[in-house]
Amino acid sequence: LVLLSASCLFYLFTMFWAIIIYLIGMNKPNCIHVNGVDFGTTQAPFMDAYSLSWTTFSTVGYGLVFPGTSATAMNTRQCTGITIVTTAESFFGILFASFWGAIFFAKVTRVASHAQVLFSDAIIVKYGTGIVGVDPKHDDDSEEEGPSSPQRPPSHIGGESY
Repeated sequence: LVLLSASCLFYLFTMFWAIIIYLIGMNKPNCIHVNGVDFGTTQAPFMDAYSLSWTTFSTVGYGLVFPGTSATAMNTRQCTGITIVTTAESFFGILFASFWGAIFFAKVTRVASHAQVLFSDAIIVKYGTGIVGVDPKHDDDSEEEGPSSPQRPPSHIGGESY
């Protein structure tokens, strides 16, 4: 349900910003470039606006559709509107990703804290096999035998819990 909500809101927010980008692009077509041509000359300008919207909102980066900058537009003041809109959309996209990332993390943490996982301190070790490559005659533990040495559990640990 969380992922579906995030996906629906992502679609709605990018659609909202795409409408604004479309209106700016239709008003000032030389401020948005689509594969080297101005915005209004393509066959599907709204799809180009949506493409610019989702790449800006998700902060993926610009591809074939990008806003006009001082390097691509003759009059940079003419394209100030699209620069402000794409900057604001990118900022809100970062907030959106942070918000939903925190919600998803909280949901995963909550599920993990309610999981019925049991841990025990018992470990199963079969004595007598030793470690491959170690000579049992040179075992340093033989000097520690005495009353203060820890008790070894029996080698036949079955279903018992320690």
